[in-house]
Amino acid sequence: MSTEEKIRQLPPLPDRESFFASLRRSFDEAGLGELLTQEAEERFYILLGYMLDEGSRLNVTAIRSLDEIIAKHFTDSAAVAPYLPQGCAVCDVGTGGGFPALPLAIVRPDLRITALDSTAKKIAYVAEGADRLGLDGFRAVSGRAEELGGEGGELREGFDTVVSRAVASLPVLCELCLPLVRVGGSFIAMKGPSGREELAASGSAIEKLGGAFSAEHETIIRLGEEHLCHPLFVIEKCGHTPTQYPRQFSKIAKRPL
Repeated sequence: MSTEEKIRQLPPLPDRESFFASLRRSFDEAGLGELLTQEAEERFYILLGYMLDEGSRLNVTAIRSLDEIIAKHFTDSAAVAPYLPQGCAVCDVGTGGGFPALPLAIVRPDLRITALDSTAKKIAYVAEGADRLGLDGFRAVSGRAEELGGEGGELREGFDTVVSRAVASLPVLCELCLPLVRVGGSFIAMKGPSGREELAASGSAIEKLGGAFSAEHETIIRLGEEHLCHPLFVIEKCGHTPTQYPRQFSKIAKRPL
């Protein structure tokens, strides 16, 4: 399907009040209603317009329905917000089109967020989006997590919390993300239906990288008659990551710890 055909399939930008009503309903049903200030609602509307315009040309999301955009991108991204300490430095690894980084910055303006992705075009899109939204303390970085988080890397152990959503299996994510977390901080993995099986396979990686499993939270988001259930796994950083980690990505993917 061509880019033009995909653009034609996108929903039109709704009027503000109907969008706000749908957004509030989705956040309320997920128990996140208190995060939605008037300013946050306005910024989500700006973000939606940006996604339907510029985002469609870069194919930053395969989602075409307005209700799905609200549930799967906006509400789901915001679900991690209650578990982030006030004013902490957060890195979103594999941000793609800016999720969860942009919605997180909208509902938690106190956070200092770094959106990280290896695809320069996506990072340029995210940076422009953050600028249009007027987000303070937000930066978009193009680079590979295993390089920037390696020994001597500029982002190694530089964040209070690292989050990642729908990027890779948990054993792989642990090696990409835990080296970026400072001791005393945490890595929060936003996973799908296979999350608990992935967690069971991640014990060795978590231990070797200086982490320890801390807690599991469940996000339940309503989409029509469907309920989307996503686990959030909190892994604490208890000690420094050994200098040999992370390895090159080819080795991480081929032989997870």
